[in-house]
Amino acid sequence: MPCTYCSNNKHTRAKCDKFEKDFKTYEKVSVLSREKYINTLLEKGINPGALVRTYNRTNNFMQKFSESKVVSLGSLDVFSHYKKIGRSIGSIYIESQELIELDDDNEKPVSVKHCYEVVETSTSEWDTTGSWTQTQLLDFDEFKSMFKGKKRHPAFTGELFNCIVKELTAKKQTTAEIIAEMEAEEAQEAPKTEKKEEVKEVARDYAAVFAHIKAAEPFKVGAKVYHKDDKGTDREGQVYEITVEHGYSKMWLDPYKVCSYEDLILVEAAVSPYEKLASSFDKMEVSGNTRVELFYSDGADVIHYNDTQDETAMEETSVIDSLISAARSGVNFSDDLIQSLRDAEMLDDYERDSYDFESHCAEKIKENPYDFCDFIDFSTEQYDHKRGYTTLTATLHTTVNDLRNAEEGQISSLTGWSAKFEADSINNGTITIEI
Repeated sequence: MPCTYCSNNKHTRAKCDKFEKDFKTYEKVSVLSREKYINTLLEKGINPGALVRTYNRTNNFMQKFSESKVVSLGSLDVFSHYKKIGRSIGSIYIESQELIELDDDNEKPVSVKHCYEVVETSTSEWDTTGSWTQTQLLDFDEFKSMFKGKKRHPAFTGELFNCIVKELTAKKQTTAEIIAEMEAEEAQEAPKTEKKEEVKEVARDYAAVFAHIKAAEPFKVGAKVYHKDDKGTDREGQVYEITVEHGYSKMWLDPYKVCSYEDLILVEAAVSPYEKLASSFDKMEVSGNTRVELFYSDGADVIHYNDTQDETAMEETSVIDSLISAARSGVNFSDDLIQSLRDAEMLDDYERDSYDFESHCAEKIKENPYDFCDFIDFSTEQYDHKRGYTTLTATLHTTVNDLRNAEEGQISSLTGWSAKFEADSINNGTITIEI
């Protein structure tokens, strides 16, 4: 029976040595990530005692912004850099995590992205050698019990994109160094009886592999293409996924086709969600204070006669998960979903610093969906007395300026959403853009 922690077939969970190795990684990377976070704060002038302008944190709804002093930092460790979306875990930008505690009556911390401006600088410095940087949140027993009955966290396998563990522990190498290391490893694995000339012939041309991957870069996800066999026809496709196998890129197209980038002709380069929004605002000459409605819809076949249609729609779609992900992206929205959860005392039983925060929020919304009518809406089309189709729509509101001021990585969290806004340039018409 394989190990239920690391999936190795050669030992059981009781004899797995990965717990100790992962805990040492946890200790090391937690310290390094805090040092990195403090450096990020220093670069932006966010020192203890600095006066920062952030979103309105008062009960005065006529007030647009709040200005408060930075006093301390919340808890941060390895797991703060990951979040659970559905059944998967992904890396997140730590700048969007709410870790900065302010000197006001609002207990909610803010993120780096929420600190719109440093109004007044401070000469005080963060203590990079003190308890916040060095103290571990978990000891070994707590760390091990955290994974009781669970599989190894992907942070320790290095398989995730933008992985903080991989970033802070991997040796920084140039392409030439990587190629030389790969060739040396392959030559070492070749049979020792072979002659050097034979080993050289067996060794792969890793420089060519890297050149191949580099040449495939224009064909990003979202790019519109023709397959060379379809040249001269209207069979335009779109790249929806790229995988790398044995050093070579495979392009997955919609309509379905799998091929090499060498078989493709680029019709239109992929445009990032941020570029798409910014370009649309520029073309329509939309003012910065224009209100933008963001919405995300999906639906499911349901049985409605027993009033379970809304519950089914929440369970069988990713709308709630997408709503929480967008709300925590760092983009400034008119209504704060997480604060609404906190005001309703739905986060009181959440164990702080768990990397499963998003799932906790999703569970609370699914238990009390009608308390969040400002964010979600249900609509059911009845086919007959028993069956139907329920559409679940999530909605958030912001402004053109807030979207322009967001970073590209934050806007990427809105992929799959649509943006709706009024444009004076087309006689006050309403424009809807798929992000």
